[in-house]
Amino acid sequence: MLVRKSRESDLEHVAIIMDGNGRWAQNHGRPRLFGHQAGARRVREIVESCPDLGIKYLTIFAFSTENWKRTQLEVSGLMKLFKKYIYKETQPLINAGVRVRFIGDRLRLEPALVNLMDQLEQLTENNSVVNLTIALNYGGRDEVTRATKRMAKDVLNGKLSIENINDGGLHVVEDVHPSYQKHYGNPYKYSFINFSKKTIDDINSTFPNIKRFKYKMNKFVYSVEFFESIVAFKVNRNLCNENELIENTGLKSFHKDTTLDIAFINFRNKFKNLYKYKLIQKIERLFIKFFYRRKSKKLKRFFK
Repeated sequence: MLVRKSRESDLEHVAIIMDGNGRWAQNHGRPRLFGHQAGARRVREIVESCPDLGIKYLTIFAFSTENWKRTQLEVSGLMKLFKKYIYKETQPLINAGVRVRFIGDRLRLEPALVNLMDQLEQLTENNSVVNLTIALNYGGRDEVTRATKRMAKDVLNGKLSIENINDGGLHVVEDVHPSYQKHYGNPYKYSFINFSKKTIDDINSTFPNIKRFKYKMNKFVYSVEFFESIVAFKVNRNLCNENELIENTGLKSFHKDTTLDIAFINFRNKFKNLYKYKLIQKIERLFIKFFYRRKSKKLKRFFK
């Protein structure tokens, strides 16, 4: 597969399903494993091309859960090929600044292969030029099956009530990285990231001698998960209001965005020379504190 990026394109993530390697080899009168070996070599070429194309994220779907249905000879050959690929490509990947992560169910994979996967992830965890995700033993049907099993287990153990199983229950907030940017008056204790962190504290505040978060979110929020620029809240949908649109693109809706007003940001950038004085910095902190306290109360509209 060849990907070309035009000057106007903002393509950053490419996903490739490695399908047809075996059929390609058979059409050329060669064993199916020959095609898989050729596919592995092509992966290296694609990874090397990503920086020039401006692609920071590459996902390779290498082996699905349905692939176990193939012959034992082919499956065994693929497992050996995966191990050989990791052995051979570890140092080149490190030198190229590639961060490697594996997704999928590892329980059925060979322990030796899993150890190599863990080592490669650790050795490349500080790289950032290209983020390579390799899907091994991964499939949508299998993901649904495993999620259903975990849910059933939680019900049997009393961790989850059947009444709370529904089509919702998840609030996902994206683009939370401005909580770390000075341009938006951060880092600051009233940022959304810190609000989310305090929610974790409040979930654990049911234990004695632990300070409560004043909004008492543990009545509504079961857990909080953090991802790159995304925060997901698992909530009690029965106690939450219906979703409402937020004014985040200039379109009129029910209530305004909770970010700092753009006029304040423009003022700050225009008179940034004044911020060398501690009095100005103190006034700004007081203003932002008042602003976020007022805006934080509006967040309660999402919860009864």
